[in-house]
Amino acid sequence: MDYYESWESFVSNIDVVPDKLDGEKLIHMVSALSCTRSERESLGRAAAEGDKTSLECFLNAYVPMIVGTMKKYSPRIGYNRDILMGCVEKVREKVANTLYLDNLEYNTTHYVDWMVRNEVTKFIVSQDKRPEEHLEDKKEDEPKVETIDELIEKISVSISDQDQAERIKKMLQACRNDVKRRIVSGANGTL
Repeated sequence: MDYYESWESFVSNIDVVPDKLDGEKLIHMVSALSCTRSERESLGRAAAEGDKTSLECFLNAYVPMIVGTMKKYSPRIGYNRDILMGCVEKVREKVANTLYLDNLEYNTTHYVDWMVRNEVTKFIVSQDKRPEEHLEDKKEDEPKVETIDELIEKISVSISDQDQAERIKKMLQACRNDVKRRIVSGANGTL
């Protein structure tokens, strides 16, 4: 069975669709759902008036946008079924909550780009998570800087530009706690 035959067959068989999607087949399948902006606006108006068919068509019209935005991230994550369906569900929730607002099409178009980027970021973070015991080991290995004077001494040695070194020294002296000092000194590459 070809899961990419149509959007309806894809969604109805989502449990057996592979996690890694075939990008070319996916793009070809969702291209049938594409609408122009004016078509989406008229579907949005009809949906706001209560037409359920228009609402479904309006929602499906954003699937090609989601896939197109995912294409930007395909070198890093490929086309992932869970990300795609998560994005589709988020668009459905967004539209259901804002159906009666003006500029529904404009708001939804901008939301799609932001939401896909957010879902991709969450996916990448979940893939890059390390077990917590490794994080604790890393914290123990971090060097601890006890005083501002030690930091200032390191800055004086490591930064050749005297004006920049003076500015960093003043910033360090203005810091009132260890966390701020680590951030300031670490951001300037002195640790």
